[in-house]
Amino acid sequence: MNKIVDALKRTAYTGLVAGSLILATSPAKSAELGGLNLDGFCRSVYGSNARSYLIRNLGASGWRCLVNNRLYEFTGPGKDMHAACKWQYRRQDAMAQLYNNNWSDAYAWRCYGQGRLIR
Repeated sequence: MNKIVDALKRTAYTGLVAGSLILATSPAKSAELGGLNLDGFCRSVYGSNARSYLIRNLGASGWRCLVNNRLYEFTGPGKDMHAACKWQYRRQDAMAQLYNNNWSDAYAWRCYGQGRLIR
């Protein structure tokens, strides 16, 4: 009887370890959430007079917030493209990424979230 119990324990332990390794090494999948509402994000950070503004020759890094004829960069805590994704989609796991890593296309920004998209 003890041999059977010991064999069952070893089998259960082996399955547990193997399952843990599979889970630990499985890559996380990202779901595309969509594009960015930069006008809305600028207003949420700088107030109702703000809007997004693109410095065209800078490509994807050319986005700014325009407030009372002053430009503010998308830099600093809570003021970057990742923050814009988190704000727009109300998800802490939302992150910004350039489609095809194309820095020359200002409109290539997309938001992604880990796991399945919640609808």
